[in-house]
Amino acid sequence: MVSEGKSLSGIGFAALLGTTLLWGSSFPAIKVVTGFVDGLTYTWVRGLISVAGLLPIVIYYATSEGLTTDVVKAGLITGSAYAVGIWLQGWGTALTTASNAAFITGLNVVIVYGLDALIKKEKYGLRGMLSLSLSLVGLYLLSGQLSKVAIGDLLVLTSAFLFAVQVELIHKYSSYNPATFTFFEMLPMLGFILIDLFRGINYGSIIAALPPLLYLGLVCNDIALSLQVFGQRWFKAYEAALIYLLEPVFGAMFSFLIIGETINLRKGFGAALILAAMLVVTVGRKKRSFRN
Repeated sequence: MVSEGKSLSGIGFAALLGTTLLWGSSFPAIKVVTGFVDGLTYTWVRGLISVAGLLPIVIYYATSEGLTTDVVKAGLITGSAYAVGIWLQGWGTALTTASNAAFITGLNVVIVYGLDALIKKEKYGLRGMLSLSLSLVGLYLLSGQLSKVAIGDLLVLTSAFLFAVQVELIHKYSSYNPATFTFFEMLPMLGFILIDLFRGINYGSIIAALPPLLYLGLVCNDIALSLQVFGQRWFKAYEAALIYLLEPVFGAMFSFLIIGETINLRKGFGAALILAAMLVVTVGRKKRSFRN
C-alpha cells in the first residue's frame, strides 16, 4: 500500500511537471496571438477551442457515468477566476515581453503562500516578508519604470493573483474527473464573446492567429489543466505551487527559442530575485503547513 501510494504520488508529480512545462510554452504563443487580437477576443476564442476539444469526452463521460451538479458548479466557480486571469494575462503580455510575463505569473507561488496563511490563520512571518520584498524589487527591475511596459506587468501580476486562487480551488475540487471538470472550467471564458458581438468580431485577425490559438486551447488549456486537476490530488495547494516554480524558467526558455527574446542583466537580476522570492516561501517548509 505504501509503495502504491508513492507510485501514485510520483505519477501526480509527473502530471504537475507536465502542466508546468506546457504553461511555460504558452507565453511566446500568447505574445504572438495578442499581436493579432486583443485580450478579450483571445480569451473567448481560446475558451471556445478548449470547450470544443473536450466536448466529445464530456458527452461520453456523461452518457456512461453521468454528471452531477457539483462538478458543474465547481468547474464554473474555478473557471470564473481562471477566465479573468487569462484575459488580464493576455492583455498584459501584449504590453510587456513574454519572458517578463512568465516570471511575473510565477509570483502566484508567493500569493498561494499568502492565501494559505490567510485561510489557515498562519502568521506571515519573516519568511513571507522577505519573499514579498524580493518579489517587489524583482518586479521593479523587470518593469524598469512606470511606463507602458510597467502597466503590462501590473496586469499580469493581477492575473497571477487569480491563478493563485485557481490553484487553491483546484486543490479543493481535484477529486472530480479531470476532463469533465476542465470542460466546465473553460465555459466562463466564452462570456467575453458578448463584448465582441457588441463591437463587431474581426474574423480575419482570428484566422491569422488561429495556429497558436489552437495550441493554447487544446494543449495549454485542455491537456495542461486536466493534468493539473489529476496531479493536485496528491499534493496540497502549496506543494503543487512548489512544482509550478519552474513555469517562469520554462517560459523564458521557450520565449528565447521560439520568438528570440533575450533577458538583459538588469531584467535577469530581477527575474532571479523573483525566483528567490518563490524559493524563500517554499524550500524547507514543513508539510504540516499544507494540511487541512
